[in-house]
Amino acid sequence: MRIGFRLAAQEEHVSDEAFLESCGAERVFLAATPESRLPTLAHAIAFLRQGDVFLVQSLERLGDSLEEIVAALEKVSKTGAAIQVGENDVTPGTPLGDALLPVSRYLAERIRHPAPPNAPEASDESRRDGPERRQRGRPAVLTGAQRERAQRLVTEQGMSTRQVARRFGVSTATIYRILQET
Repeated sequence: MRIGFRLAAQEEHVSDEAFLESCGAERVFLAATPESRLPTLAHAIAFLRQGDVFLVQSLERLGDSLEEIVAALEKVSKTGAAIQVGENDVTPGTPLGDALLPVSRYLAERIRHPAPPNAPEASDESRRDGPERRQRGRPAVLTGAQRERAQRLVTEQGMSTRQVARRFGVSTATIYRILQET
């Protein structure tokens, strides 16, 4: 089911209705007032089920701060629903979705706890010798969470390795290696 969330028609939100209609929204949750945005959004997310597509015109509809937006995206992804923001599929497991959430979390954390303005920056020498030293070798194509998700898609949901590889933008050989690790 394609489920939309929109704000009541205001100057800047006029295109929400047209966007949801063009995306084929079967059910739309409307926040009639700014005060009703969060409860209506929570109600819409609670309505989502595995396989649904959650439609919003832009990320700003999900919250007033980056932290609120990240929290809303994480709640939607926990339902198993896909997330479409504007014309972009930001579902975890898609290239954009896998990039968006970690970057958003990082930015939200930096905004919440910015470095003190007078804090000295660590030198290159101390960075290399510190406990968080960079790993040598080729970086992993998929994160640990993505690897677990890919494994579950094959083992629990019965998707083919080709389908999972396409979903994550990797080769089938990568998916086979992930499956052999277990």
